[in-house]
Amino acid sequence: RSCGMLLPIASLPSKHGIGTFGEAAYKFIDTLKKAGQGYWQILPLGPTGYGDSPYQAFSTFAGNPYYIDLDVLVEEKLLTEKDIEEAGLDASSDYVDYETQYYKRFPLLRKAHKNSKIYKELKDNNYDAEKCSADKEFGIFFNDNKYWIEDYGLFMAIKDSKDGKSFLEWEGGIKKREPDALKKYKTEYAEDVFFYIFLQYKFSVQWQKLRKYANDTVEILAGSVDIGQGLKTTFSKIAAAALELPLERVIFHNPDTDRVPDSGPTVASRSLMIVGKLVERAARKLKAGWESGKEQEAVADYEAPELIPWDMDKFSGDAYPAYSWGVNVVELEEDRLTGITKLLGVWGVFDVGKVIDNTVMLGQAEGGMLQGIGYGSMEKMEAAAGKIRQNSFTDYMIPTAMDTVPNQIAFIDNFYADGPFGAKGAGELTLLGGAPAYTAAVEQATGKAYPNIPLTPERILAAEAK
Repeated sequence: RSCGMLLPIASLPSKHGIGTFGEAAYKFIDTLKKAGQGYWQILPLGPTGYGDSPYQAFSTFAGNPYYIDLDVLVEEKLLTEKDIEEAGLDASSDYVDYETQYYKRFPLLRKAHKNSKIYKELKDNNYDAEKCSADKEFGIFFNDNKYWIEDYGLFMAIKDSKDGKSFLEWEGGIKKREPDALKKYKTEYAEDVFFYIFLQYKFSVQWQKLRKYANDTVEILAGSVDIGQGLKTTFSKIAAAALELPLERVIFHNPDTDRVPDSGPTVASRSLMIVGKLVERAARKLKAGWESGKEQEAVADYEAPELIPWDMDKFSGDAYPAYSWGVNVVELEEDRLTGITKLLGVWGVFDVGKVIDNTVMLGQAEGGMLQGIGYGSMEKMEAAAGKIRQNSFTDYMIPTAMDTVPNQIAFIDNFYADGPFGAKGAGELTLLGGAPAYTAAVEQATGKAYPNIPLTPERILAAEAK
């Protein structure tokens, strides 16, 4: 169990009329921690529109510029204390006066924008963000958010030019996003467009810093998908161990290709061995330069082991630096009258390097071996005239928990240096031995050879009748 509090950012104490991502937010986090609270629930952070409701925002992606802390802008020498004092933001009111914020805060933010190196460089380069090198972090932010942020900046700039009118009241060309109209407005209002982009940059920097201060959460960005091989658990445990953080502070969501790098194909053991090693390396790199409360990123790229020859240009060489190994044993009895077999015991021993998560590995082993035994005993698939006859689970039999017995599983701890913490992974390994082990057991019981599987009762009886 855990508990927390609901407090909108706007409700935090402030010298400037509205709560922000400033000092009061950090003190509130400290208070929550001292009180044993685990959650701080806030309201949506989007830029508020008519009525100033957080549930009616101008953008799904953008943040509310009111939450940009002015004192931080003073520290960054984008504003002065005198600038803020002269703006006359009311700090004595018991409620947020959004009208005052709108008319007095935005001129301050425009002044901060014009005092920035970003503004000067963009203006000198005809507002070509690709040529902006004065603030590298701004360049990264712009490119990462390019899919929405230019349109947002343009929308807000045009809205300002039309005294806040709804876009439904704009003239047809720009309302319909006709190319000529877009080009005209982008050129005419370039400074205002980048003012709103600048605000989103400052919002993002302050917001991410506050979030990291709250819990120093780490997110894994990898293109590998958990399709049953347990990557959500194993990747998270690898990162947590390398960073020496509690597991609950590591996040690995289902990959969004708009955010994650190309991590190669989603497979089984190679996802753990190759991509898992990259997760470990990136985590160790992050730990070496860790700064609490600051948003950071660490990247690890694949490098082939020195002993493995691989030519990336010719795409040739040895693609497999290591192998996992397994032994399967199946004991069964066969009814000579019906041909029906009954499992008495199933054993599996696997060399998978270092086991990252024993529960995941046991599940992989037991599920894989049952799948292999089903493949060898009942999963019959036939084609006639180019069509699969068993086209549903009514006709295609698969094993259930009733068709097996408790498995005896053992793992060989065989450290592999180029795997995460020595792991190689299991993947298909646990499946492959089940069918041949089952077939060998039937052959030993019946004294017959079976060149084909599955060994259904009909096929066993047919062989015995010969």
